[in-house]
Amino acid sequence: MMKRSGVAAVLAGAVLVLGQESWAGRNRGTPPTGPGGTCQVVAAATALTEQEAADLLHLRQEEKLARDTYQALYAVWGLRPFDSIAASEQRHVDAVLALLATYGIADPLPDAAAGTFSDPEIQGLFEALVTVGGQSIVEALRVGAMVEDLDIADLDAAAAVSENAALQTVYTNLVRGSENHMRSFAAQLARNGQTYTPQFISQARFDAIIGSTVPSGRRAVRQRP
Repeated sequence: MMKRSGVAAVLAGAVLVLGQESWAGRNRGTPPTGPGGTCQVVAAATALTEQEAADLLHLRQEEKLARDTYQALYAVWGLRPFDSIAASEQRHVDAVLALLATYGIADPLPDAAAGTFSDPEIQGLFEALVTVGGQSIVEALRVGAMVEDLDIADLDAAAAVSENAALQTVYTNLVRGSENHMRSFAAQLARNGQTYTPQFISQARFDAIIGSTVPSGRRAVRQRP
């Protein structure tokens, strides 16, 4: 297990209650509900449960967290992986926004500026991640791996409590994207002689992700002296 420095040390405090109890699966806000605990929707074929709606609202903020964190770290280090993965995270944001629109759920972050969130826990996490990622290139890459680690765990939890086909399709695609991002960050860490220990998904799940097909042709970004 890697030493509790950098990412682990800063996030082990109040912000990383996450390390002990993932946000995955817990009730993340209370959307408007109707009889039987279903979310009131507009022009949607199938109503969402309260938990499904809450998960979508949480994922809206979490996908923005990933995008904004990578954009901020790209501005600090100028590393291409952060720029390209931030663009991918924008597509993740768009996918969740499309689901919110389909089910008539108001966007909790309309016109929100970069680095701004309505959930105070995610706001605090963003600030901590950017602070840690600004310490070194290696810590920035670990931050990237941690964000994807959390995202996969939460997507898995959301999928586990939903039987909605539209949600399942989007969740599956988002998980695949996050797994690709995790492989990218882990590969860059390995080329810098470093590793990442998963905080939210199991070690077995992490190993399976890293052991699957890795995109080729990416060069390592070396640690600055």
